[in-house]
Amino acid sequence: MNRQSLLIISFLLFFLIQSSSLWAEVTASTGRTVLSIDETIALEIKSSNGSPGTPDLSVLQDDFQILSRSQSQSYSMINGRSSSTHSWNINLLPKKTGEITIPAIQVGNETTQAIHLVIQKTSTTPGLDGKEVFLKITVSADKPSDTDVSNNVFYVQQQILVNIQLFHRIRFTNATLSNLELNNTVVEKLGNDSTYSKTISNHRYNVVEQHYAIYPQQSGTLTIPALIFSANAEISQKFSLFSRPGKQIISRTEPVTLNILPVPANYTGKNWLPAENLVIESRILEDVNSIISGEAITRHIVVRATGLLSSQLPASIVPSSNKIKTYPDKEKLTTQMQNGKVVGTRRDTVAIIPLSPGPFTLPEIKIDWWNTRTNQQESAILPARTLMAQENPEQTANQSKTLSPDTELQAQKNAAGKMDNSPADRKKTPQKIIEKIVYQESNISKNPWFWISLALLIFWLVTLALLFI
Repeated sequence: MNRQSLLIISFLLFFLIQSSSLWAEVTASTGRTVLSIDETIALEIKSSNGSPGTPDLSVLQDDFQILSRSQSQSYSMINGRSSSTHSWNINLLPKKTGEITIPAIQVGNETTQAIHLVIQKTSTTPGLDGKEVFLKITVSADKPSDTDVSNNVFYVQQQILVNIQLFHRIRFTNATLSNLELNNTVVEKLGNDSTYSKTISNHRYNVVEQHYAIYPQQSGTLTIPALIFSANAEISQKFSLFSRPGKQIISRTEPVTLNILPVPANYTGKNWLPAENLVIESRILEDVNSIISGEAITRHIVVRATGLLSSQLPASIVPSSNKIKTYPDKEKLTTQMQNGKVVGTRRDTVAIIPLSPGPFTLPEIKIDWWNTRTNQQESAILPARTLMAQENPEQTANQSKTLSPDTELQAQKNAAGKMDNSPADRKKTPQKIIEKIVYQESNISKNPWFWISLALLIFWLVTLALLFI
């Protein structure tokens, strides 16, 4: 290769390197750098003359919620040179206040520049400043009310009621609300959403409420993250039955931190049951004055607790003994809202059979639980109960008809003696009759069906042989 060829190749490589830097220029921009925590910001990423990749948005997830994203591409021809621009538009909502940064974002082999933002707090008195839409969360151990609980201290597995309220005085479309999702916590939605209206600072608001019961499964700190409501204000159009979406509206709650206490050290119960109230009761379906030995009676045992799910309640067991035999049936579990509180009910059904006439005792059933109002251990007790089983007339009749072994043996001897002493009886003994039936000879050759079957078998064998010849 001569010197001239080397110069040409070097020039071409230099040109390609320079053009490649122009080919994949990537930039990022926002319309502003100061905003409120409940405002969105639009991030635009542009790649001139195309890009071999797409933006890696995973770097945004720590400080921002990505509400939407879109992309577009345009082409142009100037002085015989073609160019293209690829744009990505990402709508972001900040997760926290203070100074945060949109980090450099990788697009193919290029990266954007970082953008610094200042996120300010939202209004501390929603409704008083005439907001069109705002979101509110209330946490309590009792029925949710308009007063926030300042002392958020609860026990592990204790029921905590969460009330989410959306206030709005405009119409909107494309509405979304964050789901209530918590780690190591059972979350139960209570009933359907409720709606009503309320006046705040001379503004009439429509209110949508959601009710939840949560049950932390481990002690320590539990944080309910900020819930976010997003929608577009609905704009009516003149001379049209339809409306179009307007500006985007964002409202969010503040995170709520709860202190979850462990099971108290002085609690001695078998099952940890933190509740406002717990009772146990039973009912026998049959008349207790007409219980018959050997016949089953049915007993329902009901445990009802305010502040617990039915699945948290223990089974009520009636053990068998030398006096009774028990057969438990499948339990029935129900959880209901009563006067704004969760009430769990468990009904155990057991069949009880007295084994003999006379008294028998159903043992005491005791359930220990923790009173969350008084912070003390209490016990719900179903007292022992003694019942009387009457003699079963059918059993008595059967016993009178049944011979004792000695009596039965003597009866057999007497019967055998009578038969031996009478020749006629010997001829009529069942044993000789059975022998005649068992050992009676049967002459098959005299049966016409035998010969018919044999002829059909021979005919079939001949036909089968002809088919293979």
